[in-house]
Amino acid sequence: MVGPEAVYFLVVDKELDYLELDFGAAADMRLFLMTWNDGYPLCVGSAVPEGTLILRGFPAGIYFLEVDGLTAGEYSFTIHCFEATPTPIYSPTRTTTPATPTRTPTTTPASRRMFLPLMKRSR
Repeated sequence: MVGPEAVYFLVVDKELDYLELDFGAAADMRLFLMTWNDGYPLCVGSAVPEGTLILRGFPAGIYFLEVDGLTAGEYSFTIHCFEATPTPIYSPTRTTTPATPTRTPTTTPASRRMFLPLMKRSR
């Protein structure tokens, strides 16, 4: 592709362990990964020619890739996505511990109301 600027959309449906962008360009160009935050564009990361951008713990969302440079030229980029592996959920196993009575009585602390000192703030 040839051109001073191009925009591509990237829709990520699930959280990713990491997202890798490999960028190659003959001219002085940059690859920007952008998203929206409160109605404003936000740069998540960028890559230089013959560079790689790796983002770990990448959240689901709608992103766009922008290729921009001072001069027109050919470029290419590759996207590698690695899905987050779900954490296994283990069911607890029930264990029983036999109760052993004590020979001497033990006291259980009763709850009581406590008042903390009032601290005035100076103005």
